[in-house]
Formats: sequence, structure tokens, C-alpha cells
Amino acid sequence: MRDLLEDLDSLPFPDYDLLYQSTPMMGHSYLKSFMVSRGCPYPCTYCFNHAWKKIYHGHGRIVRRHSVDYVLEDIERVRAKWPLSTVKFYDDIFTYRADDWLEEFSRKYKKRIGLPFFILTRCDLLTEDMVKLLKDAGCRTISMSIEAGNPEIRGELLKRPMTNQQIINAHLLCEKYSIHTFTNCIIGLPGTTIAHDIESLDLCLKCKVDWGEFLQFHPYPNTELGDWTIASGYYNVDYDKMHTSYQYASPLNCFSRKEINMQRNLAVLGAVAVVLPWARNLIVKVLLHFPMNTAFTFAYHIAKMYALRRKIYVTKAPFMESMRIFMRSLRQDIFRHTPEEPEMDYRRKAERVGEGVTGS
Repeated sequence: MRDLLEDLDSLPFPDYDLLYQSTPMMGHSYLKSFMVSRGCPYPCTYCFNHAWKKIYHGHGRIVRRHSVDYVLEDIERVRAKWPLSTVKFYDDIFTYRADDWLEEFSRKYKKRIGLPFFILTRCDLLTEDMVKLLKDAGCRTISMSIEAGNPEIRGELLKRPMTNQQIINAHLLCEKYSIHTFTNCIIGLPGTTIAHDIESLDLCLKCKVDWGEFLQFHPYPNTELGDWTIASGYYNVDYDKMHTSYQYASPLNCFSRKEINMQRNLAVLGAVAVVLPWARNLIVKVLLHFPMNTAFTFAYHIAKMYALRRKIYVTKAPFMESMRIFMRSLRQDIFRHTPEEPEMDYRRKAERVGEGVTGS
């Protein structure tokens, strides 16, 4: 084990040619992702970070961050060579407070870059001072995961101790400053019911999120929740049969076929309800009980394209490029919500799961 690198600016800039010329990450995309930091201090049980922190305990600071000037030069280098109209900062948490770094970033970013950008943070961190600085810099979208609408499940099972009111307040604060919001919810958690999953949908609606994903829990190895799920007998370990995408059916054995079908429907139709809140009762009371079908996946895809392209991200792709993005993303969404081909090799899986519209 080596010590963690403290001075991230001592690293060379990434060689983006390795990604944009040789992988499905699409150099011609007008949306590109960047990282300003490394590490996350939180203990969320479904995530790898708590296990990673144990591995590196005693080997340096977990959370480290590039200087503002390094981050901006990184973006400038990419923009000089590749199309770019929206910046996505993919850090688990872009900023923890309205500190000197964020003030410097807000001041310099709008002068040197001036493009709309997307960040991720937590509802219990967001303050009005942070939102003001982000908005002034050009922030278009903030992603804050809800994960579970039920406070007990969220706090005890997932170790995300924040109240529903904190979550609602953070999202409404974004609405106040005309910043769009994106959230994720985990459905099919061990020991939960479809009623708990519907609580997550309803909290999304109270938060007025612009886009929400409802993702099936998968018990990844060596995560706290994954190991607990296995130890509790909820999962018969066979990772070779686990779907590449966590948007497909639950792999747990504690749900009936009917429950799994309802979860799969909620995974796609819950997102539709976020875009069309008036459809909530029709979806929850009627459509969730239908057999999962391609029409539901197609409705999800249309809602997703509308929300991401019109609200979450701003891209300036030409018409033909937009059509290519639409078709490629549709193929990926169908793949994510249907059984995998048993003989599909890993390269084809990577191409299918790709970045989809979120990388477009």
C-alpha cells in the first residue's frame, strides 16, 4: 500500500485521447465529464467508498482536491480539441461548503469557461450561500440523491441520516434559484416492500425534481450492505449471472415474481411520473401491476430524453448528431431493462451500457 497522493496538482493532465478516440465515451459529444477531487468521507453502505477508506486508513487524507486553476486548465485543454457545450463534474461531492475554493471557482469559472455545468452534492450539505456561488458561476443542475424515501431505511440501512424535510428544503432551494435537480433512488432494498419504493417516488414529487432514476439494489461484494444482504440469505451468490446494469430486475431472492415485476415497472414508470406528476396515481394504482413491457421502457426513454436534453444538460449537437444520440441511447435503455445475452463478451457489454444520453 502506498500513501495517498496529497498534491493532486502534481499529476499530469489526463490523456483524453485514450478515452475519446478508443472507447464509447464519445469524443464528439458536447457534454464531457471532469473530476476536481478524490475521496468521499461518508459511510453509505451500498457504496464502495466506506470499504476504500478502510483500505487506505492511515495512508493520508481521504478527501483531496485540485486547485481551481488546475481544474479550469483541464477544461480549457479539452475544449481546445473537442466539442464542449456543457461541463459535468462527476465528483461524489463537488463542494462541502461555501469556502474559499468555491468562491475562487465561482469567480474564475464564469470568466475563463462560461459554460453551464452539472455537479453532485448532498441535501444535508447544501446551503443558500453555496447555491448563490454555484448559480453565479453558471451551475445549471445539481444532483442530490434521495436513495430512500423512508427515513428509517435511509438512516439505518443506508447510513444516510438526513430528514425528509432537509431533502425537500435542499431541492426547493435549487428551485428558488432556477437550478434544475436530478436525483437517484434505490428500489428493491433487502427487507423492503413496494410500498417503501413508492415512498421514494412520492418524496421525489414533493421535491419537484426535474429528473429521477429508480435503480435496483445490487449486492456488490465487500460493500457493507452487499455483505449483510448475503449473510442474511437474501442473495444466492452468483456474480456471473448478475446483470451488467442495475436498472434491470432485482437479483435478490426475497421478492416474489409479482414484486419483481412491480419493481421493474417502477424503475421506468417512476421516472415518467417525475416528468409528468399528474400520472402518479395511474402509474402507482394501475400500470405497476401490468406485465413489464417494451412500451413502458420506450415511455421511460422519451421522458428521459426530454428531461435530460431540455433541463438537465444543455447541448448544441447538430440535428443528425442528436438523432444518433437518441437511437444509441434507446438501444442502451432497452439493454438495461431486458435480460442479457449469455454469451455477450465484456467489450460488447461496455459498448451497450456505455454513457448513453448522459454522455451526449
